[in-house]
Amino acid sequence: MPILRAFRHFEPDFPSSHCLGQSDPPLSRSGRAQSLQRRLEITGFEHFCRSDLLRAEQSAEALGTYRWRVDPRLRELHMGRFTALAWDDIHARWPEELARWGDNYIHEGAPEGESFTQLRQRVKAALDDVHAPTVWMCHLGVIRALHWLQGASADEAMQIRVGYGEYVDFHFQDE
Repeated sequence: MPILRAFRHFEPDFPSSHCLGQSDPPLSRSGRAQSLQRRLEITGFEHFCRSDLLRAEQSAEALGTYRWRVDPRLRELHMGRFTALAWDDIHARWPEELARWGDNYIHEGAPEGESFTQLRQRVKAALDDVHAPTVWMCHLGVIRALHWLQGASADEAMQIRVGYGEYVDFHFQDE
């Protein structure tokens, strides 16, 4: 399989004290400025694909006039009831649900959300469509799922840190 360069979208206009999930904020002023540093890092790629969330759309557009295919499978992990809420509020309102999800995130989603396994399955389906050097504009959860698909354990993958506007190159073996 050819190289896949997976970008995490640029910084959104969203408080870091909140659960971002699949909420749909625009990029922050700082996030829009980040793109200028990354434009040259996508030369040599044939295909461009992005999440359908606004922060991924704006990040992709900021990189230049490429033909970006929109793929909802590249969305962030669906955090269900926790989406867009302050983590302090989540801890106060649903301590048992939060603890249960934290202990079982691989197979159980946040209330009304999806599990890490479900995210991995949809990322794998999108990955099966990669047949040429490709850039994805996606989210941290997607990048973590790619690490899991590449052989890291689920727990190791969840510890991966990729900053806003940073990318990871993946090389998967054809099956």
